[in-house]
Amino acid sequence: MIRLMKIEIKKLSKSLAFKIIAGLIILTVVMNLGIYGMVKIIDMPEVNAALEMSGLTLSGNMMFRSLIASPSGDVMLFSVILLCILIGSDFSSKTLQGQITAGYSRMTVAVSRLFTGIIIFTFFTVVYVGANTIGMSIIFGFGEKFTAAVAGDMLGRFVLHLISSIALISIYWLIIMSVKSIGASIGICLPTLMVGVILLQTLSGLFKVAKKIIDWTPYGIASIPAETLDASKIVRLLVVSVLTLVITIGINKITFDKAELK
Repeated sequence: MIRLMKIEIKKLSKSLAFKIIAGLIILTVVMNLGIYGMVKIIDMPEVNAALEMSGLTLSGNMMFRSLIASPSGDVMLFSVILLCILIGSDFSSKTLQGQITAGYSRMTVAVSRLFTGIIIFTFFTVVYVGANTIGMSIIFGFGEKFTAAVAGDMLGRFVLHLISSIALISIYWLIIMSVKSIGASIGICLPTLMVGVILLQTLSGLFKVAKKIIDWTPYGIASIPAETLDASKIVRLLVVSVLTLVITIGINKITFDKAELK
């Protein structure tokens, strides 16, 4: 397993798709900060009025909280697209089949691709959240006095965000491993990512029973890192994340072990 993980990291560092999407992530950060910079320079009454009505103040801390609250943000979108490309390419190039023939178990080969997805998301998140937070702090200020306690709180929330997001990554990984092609996996994962979140949020807002159920799903725990934290929320996040990983890996073992690899 460790050897396969090292191979995946080395392959990722040489991947053109990874470099292109990393560039798009950086471009998105520059565009975001450019827009907020214009808001700072140019007086925009409609923007100021909207912020005042919502009770929000533009700051680095506000940006950080908003970025760790969404299960369908830019980083997840780019990460899923890249994972579709990488795993789909491994199927088409028979890389997976070759590793299985070389003696690796199907489970080990499959989980190494989940590891790739986690590495991709973590790297992109560090870059995206870090750059946006620092940039907004330079433009508008951090929003409160930055102390060791504040830094510790941010780090804890960031770790919770990664844990909850890994549960979502595992779902998309399961879809990609089941579909086995780049186009089809993107065609399934992206609507699930974008439309699925909106649908669940709508159901959660309309029906109390639906909200209680959704709260115990990977989508339901995604906003916890940005909320007022307590022990029950943290436990719910950890339980849902671990259960999701166990379930997705278990389903993949059943389906991938029986799959015919051509």
